[in-house]
Amino acid sequence: LCDVDPETREAALEVLSKADVDYVLAECAGLLTEMLKHEHPGVRACVALCFSRFGEKAVAAAGEIAKLLEDSEEDLAWLPLHLGGARGREPPERRKPRCAAVLALGAMRAEEHAAAVQELLDDGDWEVRSCTLEALAGYSTSDADLIERIAALLDDDTYAVRAKACFLLGKVNATNQADRLSEMLTDKSQAVRREAALALGKFGDAAATYAYEVACLLLTDPSGRVRSAAARALAGLSESGRPYASAVALQLTDVDPETRSEACLSLGHMGPYGLAFAEELERVMQDHLVHPPEVKASAKQALILLGRLQEAVEDDSKPIPSVVKAAMATQVQT
Repeated sequence: LCDVDPETREAALEVLSKADVDYVLAECAGLLTEMLKHEHPGVRACVALCFSRFGEKAVAAAGEIAKLLEDSEEDLAWLPLHLGGARGREPPERRKPRCAAVLALGAMRAEEHAAAVQELLDDGDWEVRSCTLEALAGYSTSDADLIERIAALLDDDTYAVRAKACFLLGKVNATNQADRLSEMLTDKSQAVRREAALALGKFGDAAATYAYEVACLLLTDPSGRVRSAAARALAGLSESGRPYASAVALQLTDVDPETRSEACLSLGHMGPYGLAFAEELERVMQDHLVHPPEVKASAKQALILLGRLQEAVEDDSKPIPSVVKAAMATQVQT
């Protein structure tokens, strides 16, 4: 973990993450805590991430990790190779101790440091704001004032922050923000549109009035990931989403496999409305040329949900021709 090479630190982190947590903490907690004070910012970040992998069991180290919330340094060792095209951009939690610390505190659910974590929602660094939103998913975020602060980040200049804010509002079931989330369905970033649609889908009947907007997104958005999210959201909108089953069924021929897969599952949750398209789902399940295995598996799951699997080819194979059946019967008789 103290190596100057980022890839070596990452490998060490993965090894420790897969080890027995209780054993690692019993044998190495003191050493790891001391390493939080290492002179290299990349090492401090990596050690904080190590604690985050241990979750609530490592909450005893929360006090030392919280000190890194004031750490504004950044490991730039990766930058020359990145500029030369030899490697991608390192994620912020591997470069910035402050980002790693906030994620660790969230993973630990360190309530005594919740206020300090929330303050970083107003940080000037967009990567810190993004990591803070991710960390807050581990806390109880039912406080009305905190919900408003999260919703305010829907206007952030950085799309990654807006997307995380949409995700978090959906996760905490902030139904009072349905209006704001519906506005994000037209955001210029596909990541934001996707998370906004998924969040509305989690609200169920509370977002019923936005089923039409979600259906329009399903039919018109140029991004396959957004269309797939819209299909899933319509299923989540329950009764208000079911009348759009025909729009969902159109996506069974979408060019994007993920969209086709989500369309299948969405129809499976639409009851009688989805049952009207059982034959189309059966054809998808039996198609060995166009649809990949994951799409066929989704079609099969949808037919199970609709109670129509017995009318389909259950083993995903083509029907046996009658001439083959006759030949097999003749062989048995002889």
